[in-house]
Amino acid sequence: MISRRALLAAPACVALGAAGPPRVDSALVDPYTDAVARRAPRRQLPYIALYERSGYRLTYVAARHDTGGATFRAIDVAFRRTPNALIVEGFPSAWGESPERVATLVRNAAGDPKEAGIYLRGEPGHALARAVAEDLPFWGGEPESAEIDRALAARGYAAGDVAGVMMLQWLPQGRIAGAYADNKDARFRGFLDATAARIAADYSMGLVFSREIYERWHERQFGVSVYEDGDYAERLDPARQGLAAEISRAMTLVRDRHIFTTIMRVLARREHTLVVYGGAHLATQARALAAALGPPRIVS
Repeated sequence: MISRRALLAAPACVALGAAGPPRVDSALVDPYTDAVARRAPRRQLPYIALYERSGYRLTYVAARHDTGGATFRAIDVAFRRTPNALIVEGFPSAWGESPERVATLVRNAAGDPKEAGIYLRGEPGHALARAVAEDLPFWGGEPESAEIDRALAARGYAAGDVAGVMMLQWLPQGRIAGAYADNKDARFRGFLDATAARIAADYSMGLVFSREIYERWHERQFGVSVYEDGDYAERLDPARQGLAAEISRAMTLVRDRHIFTTIMRVLARREHTLVVYGGAHLATQARALAAALGPPRIVS
């Protein structure tokens, strides 16, 4: 399974060259709040935002995380616009162009659907399968894991609290992908076991973490067992208060700044880039993208 962890990156200025859009500071990327979300197009996810300026075209699929349906259809529509590059959620941009480790996972999943884990069953996997089949260059939009570990530690967040937030980030993904139905499902504990082990292995500075540790953390944070928590999948809502939501907002902001910088860098090389990311990311990046490329045309 490819880690979907968000990573910390400092704001950066990027440019598409003298003939392209002006230099735009990624500090224009906004933190995700209810107010920022309300600035997004009043369209039900998924939808497509089309940007164009000075010969550069950006097709942004604002996805609803899913394993089929309208999100997959929106991706197929976007591919009909003949992009020459793809950026997807879920793995680091530092892996470079069309990393073979990702392409191999995609090919294996195409040959044997049982090889498709949560990530490949979702919309990034669908977009990557199209790219690999069509020999389209692709990049991940994420920063690298060690950066967020160091940066959040420097901000004073304890590793155990960061790990708890990462677990909460995985819970909706697992449910959408069918790994479990809800927190009463007999499979839920197994999902927590596997996810906790993955988080511990991926943490760069050493971390002891397990399902049992997470269970205790969840009850301390929210005053209820994760197995009895009716809001277990909504605990990171940006409007919520508390440490978990605070850490999540910090991670999301720096992640979105890195994603924006990656988009602009790839677009500078590939003048028609397709981006497939959850719709909340477009909401936070909308001001920065409009400054660089003008207002988008929104299509369903």
